[in-house]
Amino acid sequence: LVVGLLNLLIVFGGVAFYVLLERKVLSYSQNRKGPNKVGVLGILQSIADALKLLAKSFGSLLEVSLLEFFLFPFFSLLIMINFWLFFTSFFSYYSISLGVLIIIVLLSLGVYPVLGSGWGSNSKYSVIGAVRGAAQSISYEVVLVFLLMWSLMFLFEKNNLVFSDVNLGIFFFLIFFLWVVSILCETNRAPFDFAEGESELVSGFNIEYGSFPFTLLFLSEYGVILFLSVFSGVYFFGGVVGVFWGWFISVIFLWVRSSFPRFRYDFLMSLCWGIFLPLTFVIFFIPNLI
Repeated sequence: LVVGLLNLLIVFGGVAFYVLLERKVLSYSQNRKGPNKVGVLGILQSIADALKLLAKSFGSLLEVSLLEFFLFPFFSLLIMINFWLFFTSFFSYYSISLGVLIIIVLLSLGVYPVLGSGWGSNSKYSVIGAVRGAAQSISYEVVLVFLLMWSLMFLFEKNNLVFSDVNLGIFFFLIFFLWVVSILCETNRAPFDFAEGESELVSGFNIEYGSFPFTLLFLSEYGVILFLSVFSGVYFFGGVVGVFWGWFISVIFLWVRSSFPRFRYDFLMSLCWGIFLPLTFVIFFIPNLI
C-alpha cells in the first residue's frame, strides 16, 4: 500500500511539473515568458493553480444529471491510477504477466468518462464534444491494438523474420510514427483535440466542470499522457533507455501542440479509417507473407 501511494504521489507531482513545462514551451514558442511569478522562475505555478481549483466552491447547474456528472470524473481518475499501478516498474503495486492486455482494456475504458461527463452535463456543447471524443477514441484504439500486436509478434518471432537491417529499421520507424500519432489522437491532444475544441465547443465535454471535478479530469488526462509516453519508450526501446525515450515522447506532445493547427474533424476520421487502418493491416501481415 505504501509503495502504491508513493507511486501516485510521484505521478501527481509529475503531472504538476509537466503542465508547467507545457506552459513554458507554449509561451516561448509564442515569444512570451509564461508563468514566472510564483516561486523561483514560476516553478510553483502548477501547485498554486491546483490549490486555487480545490479552494473554489463546488456546485453544478440545475439541468445536469447528478449521478453521471459527479461519478465520471472519479471514474476517469480511477482509470489513470490503474494505468500506473499495473505498469511494471520498481514502484509497481501489482505484478502480472498480462500487462499489455490490461493496458489495452484500460485504454478501451477511457472513452466512458468522456462520453459520460458530456452526456451528464446536459449541454449541447458538452454532448457534441463527448460524441466527438468517443468516435475519435474508438477509431484509433483499433489502430493502437494492431500496432501493439505487430510489436509483440516481432518480439516473439524476430528470429524467423528475414528482414534486412535497413528494411527492419524502416518498418520500425513507420510503426513508431503511426503509434505516436495514434496516441496523440487517443489522448485528444492537439492537433486532434476535437473533444475539447476551445473555439467551436467552448472546451467541449468538460465545459460545465469546475473546482474539484475539473481537477480530477485534468489530472486524469495528463496522467494518461505521461503514462503513454513512458510506456511507448519502454515498449519500443526497452529498459532504462526506453524511459529516457519516454520523456522525449512526452516532449513531442508539447512540440506538436505548439506547432500544428487543429485538423478538421472529417479529415481525422478519413486519416484513421482511410489511411492508418489499411496501412496497419498491410504492416501487420507483411512478415507472415514473407
